[in-house]
Amino acid sequence: MTGVTPSRSLSRIAGLDGLRAIAVIAVILFHSHLPGTELGWAGVELFFVISGFLITRILLDLREHARYLQIFYARRALRILPLYYFVLIISVAMALSLGRSIGSLQVPFYLIYVQNYVPQISSSMSQGIPLTSHTWTLAVEEQFYWLWPLVILVVRGASLRYVLVGCMIAAPLARLALLLWTGNPFATVASLPAQVDALAAGAILAVAERAGTPATIFRRWGALAAIAGAIIIVVLVLSGGLSMFAHTEEWARRPLNVLLLSAFATLFVGVVALAASGRGRVIRALEWRPLAHVGRISYGIYIYNPLALFVASLLLTLSDSGYVEGDVTQTAVGAVVTYVIAFLSWRYLETPILRLRESIAR
Repeated sequence: MTGVTPSRSLSRIAGLDGLRAIAVIAVILFHSHLPGTELGWAGVELFFVISGFLITRILLDLREHARYLQIFYARRALRILPLYYFVLIISVAMALSLGRSIGSLQVPFYLIYVQNYVPQISSSMSQGIPLTSHTWTLAVEEQFYWLWPLVILVVRGASLRYVLVGCMIAAPLARLALLLWTGNPFATVASLPAQVDALAAGAILAVAERAGTPATIFRRWGALAAIAGAIIIVVLVLSGGLSMFAHTEEWARRPLNVLLLSAFATLFVGVVALAASGRGRVIRALEWRPLAHVGRISYGIYIYNPLALFVASLLLTLSDSGYVEGDVTQTAVGAVVTYVIAFLSWRYLETPILRLRESIAR
């Protein structure tokens, strides 16, 4: 029986790149609005679980370092901020060049990653800076990065596990409160309190890994969690219909559906646990090189995709009318443009920055 020991805690888990690829492909399909892609938004939940796991294992490994906070914040800033601000600049420049309006009063909120709390933006996802509505997920991630290192620093031992369990219990209650308060389904998704169960689920895995939990236990509990999450999702689908996946007004009238994100968090934490155990045919499939490659550049794919879809519409229609939702040709061309931009960005922008980031840990 092999253990997932602290010495292994920061070894690369190749299967996670495959999971990232699946997550980003699902989100791109959701952005396309093609028939049958309504469930693609769940890829974001998988990203959150993976993030909670990876960030917590990094923090637990760094916690006793004299420059703990300095190292973590510097490394995260170098990974996230350059691409994010680059996309904001490009989006603003494109909007202005095409005569599109920009919610100039909202721009400062984008700069400090709190645009997901601005009612004019979060109520419809169509205000503020064009082609950046999807960055609410990055705002949630960044808010997690601000707060979670401080929690890890001061909360130790069993108390940390209690905090994580409390977060998982509190999240659906927070979503219900937001739903009743705002009546807006988007408000039940696009905030840190609404997503804290997915992040906490991943963090629980990291804590278990750090404690030396045997890989066999990871596989056993991972399988149970995945099955339980899938069963809950099926029950909710049968009771609420597929419309719940589109976050429509009908979805908003079903308060029980605030459990849907918790169900996906349970499913995905099981999947991540299986990947972290490092064995099996599914893990080998996740390590397939093309899939792992897409996972490695998934941040770029995610953040550039709306821009790429708009560029695809320009190339195909020779007009600035924008992407036509559900258009197969524009979606296919947009996917190719997305990959090309993300690959070039990874090679010539992100990789040099990552080399600098690695030097900070020394």
